[in-house]
Formats: sequence, structure tokens, C-alpha cells
Amino acid sequence: MEKKFSVSMTYNENVFYHRALVSGPDHGKPTKKSMLGDLDFSDILMSILAFGLYFLATGGVDLPNRIFQSVIAWILFLTVMRSLNRMRKSSKEPSRSESALKRVAKSDLGASGQDGETCIISFGEDGFLVESPGIVSEYKYAGVTRIKETEEFFMIFKSRLTIIPVEKSGLEDGNVDEFREYLEEVCGLAVEKTAAVA
Repeated sequence: MEKKFSVSMTYNENVFYHRALVSGPDHGKPTKKSMLGDLDFSDILMSILAFGLYFLATGGVDLPNRIFQSVIAWILFLTVMRSLNRMRKSSKEPSRSESALKRVAKSDLGASGQDGETCIISFGEDGFLVESPGIVSEYKYAGVTRIKETEEFFMIFKSRLTIIPVEKSGLEDGNVDEFREYLEEVCGLAVEKTAAVA
């Protein structure tokens, strides 16, 4: 494999901090959900009951108006329940504070057993090699699903759980801009900058 770029780095808590930073949920990304996505089965049953009760309570009104008013009450009830469920779910989301990320990073570093290990990442035409003491892993660019950039790292995603950190300061060939362009070209993906980089 002909080497295009090479990066030398040491695994430490900072590497795992940036990994935790980019691996969390993407709150800014749009997601496709149905209108009923935030409703529980019990909410739908309650809304049907509300429709029926409203329909029965408006007995003095002609039938088309009763149906129309009951449908409006049903939609209003569903909207209120959907909003309440969203508020309840958002209050249960885990905190992504800096101190929480640092705790995750420290824990992940300890579990990995890589603290202080040096690795060399060599980027070639078809893929890249990650060489750590006793371990050599080869990855193809075609398998890269996403690339994120923090202030200090490029994070190459092979899957949701496999993230290869590439330290910018460890870049031995070329500069950061050339390397970013190279990654975008060989992977066919745009590098996503985190809020701190943009």
C-alpha cells in the first residue's frame, strides 16, 4: 500500500473525550417520524374516549356539527398529549455536559487498556492501516459511514460503535486542509464539523 498520509498519536483521555463528543445522539439532524410517533397506545385510546364523550355531550346539535366538533376535540386532545409526551421524553434524556463526557472518556480509556499506547495510522489509495503494539487493523474507505471533525481530531466512523480517531497534530505528511480534502475524496463523504469547529 502506497502511503499518502501518516499520523502518529498516543491514546489518552483526550482521544476518548473527543470520541465521546462525536458519538452521542445527533439532536440537530432531522428524523422522519409519523405524526403519532410521540403518542402511546393509551393516549390514542383516551383520545377516542374523548371523541365519544364530546359527541355524546353535544346531543342538541345537528349530526354534521356534532361530528365536526368531536373531530376537532379529538385532534386537540392528541396534540396536547403529543406535546406532553415530548416534554416528558426530553426531560429523561441523558446530560451531555463536559463533565459527563470526561467521565465517559476516562471509563472508556480504562476499559480499552490503551492508555499511553502509541499508534501509527497510514492512509493509502484504497484504505488505511492502524498499527498499535501487537495489533494491525486494515480498513477500506468503502466501509466508512461518516467522518466528523473536532478541534483536535478527525473521527472516522466504520459503524456506530467503531470509531477511529485521527489526531490532527500527529499528521506527518501534508496539512489538515489537504488531509480533510483527501478523506472527502476517497470516502465520498463530506466531513461534518462539530459546533466547536464550525
